[in-house]
Amino acid sequence: MKKFSIILMSSILICTSACHKKQTQQWTSLAEAKTITISSLVSGQVNQLNLQEGDIIHENDLIAQIDTLVFHYQKQEILSAFQELEAQMNLLDVQYAQAEKDNQYIDQKYSRTESLVNSNASPAQSLDDVENLKDKSLSAMKNIKIQSDVLKAKKAQLQAKLAIIKKTIKDAKIIAPLEGFVSQLYIDQNELAKQGMPFVDITSLNEINTTIYVSEKELSTFKIGDSLHVFIDGEKDSFIAKVTSINSKSEFTPKQILTPDTRTSLVFGVNLQIVNKNFILKDGMPLVVRR
Repeated sequence: MKKFSIILMSSILICTSACHKKQTQQWTSLAEAKTITISSLVSGQVNQLNLQEGDIIHENDLIAQIDTLVFHYQKQEILSAFQELEAQMNLLDVQYAQAEKDNQYIDQKYSRTESLVNSNASPAQSLDDVENLKDKSLSAMKNIKIQSDVLKAKKAQLQAKLAIIKKTIKDAKIIAPLEGFVSQLYIDQNELAKQGMPFVDITSLNEINTTIYVSEKELSTFKIGDSLHVFIDGEKDSFIAKVTSINSKSEFTPKQILTPDTRTSLVFGVNLQIVNKNFILKDGMPLVVRR
């Protein structure tokens, strides 16, 4: 009986071990880091460069400063034009106020002249003369208003130019949009940067993406949000990966991917996002994914 119990326990352990091995799934893949190219938005000499290739850079760090002296001169020119325009608009305001007073005086004079003409105390020509003065007064007010509208349009143009110059000065500061390391630098300090030219490549290491390829039978066992473990050589601890998307179209297994199925099998890509603790994972690093 004791011998039978030992045999039974051994069988259970063997079965459990075999079942565990059968349930463990494994795929190989490659780490894919997101790399963005930052281009210069303005042209000018690079006065300050705060990094080298391989440096770790943080989000919102100042990468470089392009010379802005010319842009500041242009800004000062626009501000001076604003002052001149403001003086012209103030002058028109004074002229319009005076034209309104003149028009009120002419209205009063017209009423008096009309009374005199109606009582035959003044010739009708006098009323015609006052009407002529009133027309000139109204025309003067209209002309002042037109000039005021023109100056308002010029002010709007200057405001647009000032906004462009301010943005250009701001764009002359090249700021890191994300945390990562400098994978390639295309320019050195004191060189001339041109608008639109590549300035630096920054590779993000906070999150690493990878894709594993599963068969049609395995596909139904995956869903978005599932957690898997990622291993690399030389690291004892695993990394946690989350399923972010599953390809809806099948494809032939990529040659660089090893799966238990044949290479010509149709498989589906399962895309994973890995939290890269301590920036250990690097772009292109071989990975082993298990669950």
